[in-house]
Amino acid sequence: AGNVALEQVSIAGLNLEVRKGKDGRMNFDDLAGPGREPGAEARPERGERGPAPRFAVGRLSIDRGRIAYRDEASGQDLVIEGLNAKLGPLEGGAASPLSLALSIAGHRPEVAMKVAVSGEARLDSARGAFAVSKFDARVGGSAATMKGLDLRLTGNLAAGAGRIEVNQLALAASGTFDRDAMTASLRAPSISVAPDKASGAAVEGRFRLAGPQGSLEARLDMAAIEGTASALSIPEIALVLDAARQGRRIAGRVATPVKASLAAGTWELPRLAADLGVSAPGKARAQVNLQASVKADLRRQNLAVDAQAKLDGQDAKLKVSATRFAPLDASFDLDAQRLNLDDFLPPKKDEPARPDEPIELAALIGPRVTGKVRIGALRVSNVALSDLRAELKLAGGRLELAPHSAGLYQGTLSGALAVEARGNRISLRETVQGVQINPLLRDLADKDILEGKGDVTLELNAAGATVAQMKRSLAGTARVVLKDGAYKGINLAESFRKVSGVLGARGTASPGERSQKTDFSEASASFAIKGGVAHNEDLSMKSPFVRVAGSGDLDIGNSTVNYIAKASLVATATGQQGRDDAAGITLPVRIHGPFAAVKYDVDYGALVGATGLDRLGSRLGGILGGRTGGDAKAGAPSAVDGVKDRLKGLFGR
Repeated sequence: AGNVALEQVSIAGLNLEVRKGKDGRMNFDDLAGPGREPGAEARPERGERGPAPRFAVGRLSIDRGRIAYRDEASGQDLVIEGLNAKLGPLEGGAASPLSLALSIAGHRPEVAMKVAVSGEARLDSARGAFAVSKFDARVGGSAATMKGLDLRLTGNLAAGAGRIEVNQLALAASGTFDRDAMTASLRAPSISVAPDKASGAAVEGRFRLAGPQGSLEARLDMAAIEGTASALSIPEIALVLDAARQGRRIAGRVATPVKASLAAGTWELPRLAADLGVSAPGKARAQVNLQASVKADLRRQNLAVDAQAKLDGQDAKLKVSATRFAPLDASFDLDAQRLNLDDFLPPKKDEPARPDEPIELAALIGPRVTGKVRIGALRVSNVALSDLRAELKLAGGRLELAPHSAGLYQGTLSGALAVEARGNRISLRETVQGVQINPLLRDLADKDILEGKGDVTLELNAAGATVAQMKRSLAGTARVVLKDGAYKGINLAESFRKVSGVLGARGTASPGERSQKTDFSEASASFAIKGGVAHNEDLSMKSPFVRVAGSGDLDIGNSTVNYIAKASLVATATGQQGRDDAAGITLPVRIHGPFAAVKYDVDYGALVGATGLDRLGSRLGGILGGRTGGDAKAGAPSAVDGVKDRLKGLFGR
């Protein structure tokens, strides 16, 4: 008769291991047969199929179940243990006790939770309907940065046969979220949706977060539903929020009516409107006004979004189209006159990134997304870009931002960026031309060390599961050419004038020339990067007074520098308020230490050796007591030692 009746189903000691490989495949994909791609939908076989058999189950019990999941790409582990469930009898819509208990543990993120559920269930498989009454679910424990979670959900729910019934549904939750105290509540007294009528009472929800990190208060109000199951209407759903964090604040209201057909699976937000104010320390309050329409067909997995916004009076438009939700297949088009992402992004944390901070790219596997971006003026991470143009493509776990181009501090930027989830790889090709380096470095890294107009070419690639591994694997090439600039931190011209003064030069440097920077008319350097170390052999810096060459390493993996710059005076100092007595002197300067605290040391031994005792010794002889060579007496200081001591005083080192 096409019916299957089971008196009792019992599962004891279940142990299920589920693994997702680095290539995105599940360890059960082979059960679907050869040729099926991960995430692809199984296609039904052709031919006539009879009606599905009707099942009747008397009782279902699971005892001591264990289910483990591991993602080998991200290192995420999740284990459900102590799974105990009882349900039954399940036949003809008869009431049956329901109980469920389990614990969840895992890391990346760290999870330690317990779940307990009880109630009374009814299942009518013939009509495709189910109901749960006296439902009581408790969840407690911690997950990621949520600690001490205590969540309880109670109420009555029924669905199926074209009907949805909700009565006395209530949710209450509390806990600590990243040191901030959290409370949440939701009340839905009555919702009834039937083929011929929909009615109910208003629904309200509250959420509050307060602590040293900031505060967030949100209120959700949903008007009573109207219409029928095939023409459902909610006059308004409104969200009012006020969020503050480290001096930044977002406050406003988002509201929309809702139209839906439960039978067809279609939902529409015809007039979504948002009015938000954004403020930050030292900045004028920004105003965001948004108007949008959203249409979704859940059965066909279609989505269309058409949004228009004004950001401080500047227009922005966004269109999104999706033809599949899981895995996502979508496209978008963004066109904005001006956009300041720093107004919406959380402020940067003062503490440096942990070297072992994982880089999670597994989310790129599966979705397919294409899009175009055009922004007249963009600020992100305090860097200002103009006339930004970019094309985005995500497919097969590879994200490409190519080509992209923008105006950058009176210059231009263009190139291509690619990020691959498989292998955690990043590659970059970038060309920067005519950019003012000083304001760029000030805005990007808060560094005031370099001036000039520059061209930069980069071709880099890196791979690794953590930030430290990425930095240590960095490889590629780089070249920098600067014109009409200055390097701040040491004044080589002034140092040479001090040497020239010791040698008998006339005149003194002007106050402006005593500033701690080395001016140049042109500077260039190329780098070969391997294993996170950028090595340079061809530094060339030219000015009317000084020529600089150099070589050394920038250890990006360890954020340190070890470099020797050799500065030489031009053939004559005439016209520079000096004489040619110091011509030909080479001043070696060692640049070393961490990037955050670079040190500059003069190599005095190399300076004396390169200059020759016959020159410096004769000039400094009178100053050092007339000695130009080693004293005949044992232990007497030599001219070399005297010259070194004198130079240390000159350079203040």
